[in-house]
Amino acid sequence: MDPLSYRNHRRCDRVKSELGIENPSDGSGRGMGEGIVEEVIRSLLQVDTIVVSYHGVVVPPVVPRFRALPDEAVVNLLTQLRRKYKVILVSFRSYSAIYKTADAFDASICCNGCEIVTPEDIIVPRKTEEYTHMVLDIFRKLRDAPDVTIELRKTRFGDAVGLSIEWNGRLSTSSQDLIYGIVGQVSQRKPVNSKCLTVYADSNSNYIEIFAPVCRRARALNILRKLMDLGKVAYIGEGLIDNEVLRSVDVPIAVIHDLNKSLADKIFAKFKISRSDLLYALKMLAASI
Repeated sequence: MDPLSYRNHRRCDRVKSELGIENPSDGSGRGMGEGIVEEVIRSLLQVDTIVVSYHGVVVPPVVPRFRALPDEAVVNLLTQLRRKYKVILVSFRSYSAIYKTADAFDASICCNGCEIVTPEDIIVPRKTEEYTHMVLDIFRKLRDAPDVTIELRKTRFGDAVGLSIEWNGRLSTSSQDLIYGIVGQVSQRKPVNSKCLTVYADSNSNYIEIFAPVCRRARALNILRKLMDLGKVAYIGEGLIDNEVLRSVDVPIAVIHDLNKSLADKIFAKFKISRSDLLYALKMLAASI
């Protein structure tokens, strides 16, 4: 199937409405929903690597507004695309997304940039001091539990620490009470300077991550530096990379699936596209291989 022969398959009135566009400006269709889909497909045909910002495996019960790009259907699409492209998985927030989906991609990058450390290695930044001490306290309470595997992590950027907590089988009552008490405690914390500890829990309920604040800009730079040697790259994901950061690295195509203007205005992207139209473009692309 020609990936660009979509005009007879779908109307894009909703997308035009989202974009606030009533009529094409120059008759070319660019800027309209269908024009954007067509341009996204054309551009993706010119690259050899697709980098996807992926959080879909993580189901955080205490962060109900957390939105993910790919779900199982998208993973299946990306698996099809691997017949032609190198597909790189990126996680901006969570190790468990990397851990649970590693086999579905050619490579994975966790741009939290964390390393396993001991409590003695932690240097407490002043602005996150309260939360850092809270993480260390949780670590000390759980590290001797016989049914729990817990690792303490520190980012290379030095402004955050975190825990990954995993267990097999049934937890003892004391460990269960402690872990779920932690989840409730963290979720109810009042943020300091608009930043707060975050909990991510795996959908199978045997994995929890707790992270103190970390600089998004540092994460973005970390990931983009790793993309520089990948060839012709298309980045697909949420609007987490600001204009200056993205321009500092030669990423020729950035497809942002968030039409929120407050985000989109801060992002340099060749395309800003709705999630549904991005999925449609990927489907057409996969069908053409």
